[in-house]
Amino acid sequence: MKTITTYRYEGLEITSEIVEKTIGPQDYIVYSIRSSFREFSQTNNISYVAKEEIKIEDLDVSRRGFAKDLAREIRQSGNQTLNFEAVQVQDPGTGSWLNFLSATVDTNQPVTLLEEGIYSAFEDQHPVGSTSVRSSTGEIVKIPIYKAKFLIRNTEVATEVAFAKMQQPCILGNNTFSLLSHDNPKWYYDLKDNYINRAYRATISSKKNTILILGSFRKDQRSRLEEARKIVFDLGYRPLMLDDFEDIQEQTLAEKLMFFGAMSHMVICIDIESAGHYVELALCESLKFITAILHETPDEFGTIGTSTAMLAHLVTENNCINSFTIEESALDKTIEDALIWGNQFREDKMNRLNELYQCWRKRTPAVLKSE
Repeated sequence: MKTITTYRYEGLEITSEIVEKTIGPQDYIVYSIRSSFREFSQTNNISYVAKEEIKIEDLDVSRRGFAKDLAREIRQSGNQTLNFEAVQVQDPGTGSWLNFLSATVDTNQPVTLLEEGIYSAFEDQHPVGSTSVRSSTGEIVKIPIYKAKFLIRNTEVATEVAFAKMQQPCILGNNTFSLLSHDNPKWYYDLKDNYINRAYRATISSKKNTILILGSFRKDQRSRLEEARKIVFDLGYRPLMLDDFEDIQEQTLAEKLMFFGAMSHMVICIDIESAGHYVELALCESLKFITAILHETPDEFGTIGTSTAMLAHLVTENNCINSFTIEESALDKTIEDALIWGNQFREDKMNRLNELYQCWRKRTPAVLKSE
């Protein structure tokens, strides 16, 4: 039994070390396993009945699991499998490529698995080793592994496979995933349904119906913002305000505005009196957020569309910003009008940009497109 060994998960070489072996209560043998990578480390304990023979395979499976957990914590990736495009496997006898197989990526599987019906192409090959897997009954069993070559997105990768009775033709396991992502980190993000991909897809969905509401957060004005929130919600949208979410400690308030503005369908600003939203509107202008400014009446200088002359140019000089007057306190009607304008502007903008960026957008990886 190796005291120190390494496992590769999520593109990282995780060191696994048995740091202590003790006798616990009721004569259990307790192993303390430390998994580490650079400054990251975690220690886990696993116990066995002292009277029973400790199988190296059982301990290895546990150590692999601890290493995998640390790697995922470092990468901030989840446990999700990812539906993947078709792949091809080479017939080891003839060298020809077999028909395309639909595949998923599952790094919980230490070795790439092929459905046992494909085994006939490999039956004349000698196994190159074996791997330990947990069976459906919970037992640790050994199964033979074979050398294989895959063609994935026009990239050949030499790896190892095992055969199992499955409902799908192929599962790209951790060994193949690690080979692909080791030389090209982009493979990691294409193949693994990590938090970046999930956050991006969530943002695409969020832009369909999220409305960011700005305005004065003073107590006497807050009720106006809450009224706007209720109206937006009743119209089928997801309203939010910046103080609904705790601050990210290393992020400025301006960055917070940019973060939520970028994931919003549009911005609605209740511009009744001077407040921090003056700065926020300037950011909306610079970032070209679709923004509706809702005001009551022109100020004493005759400014149309904003509560102060200093903001008037936002409306006249930017087609992505429009103003709406709240007539006779009818905030609901004003918000409806603002949403109608914003939806139309968004549709027109989307069509313009699709035409402008048509060559670029054809290159967008399918894995990052909206579901």
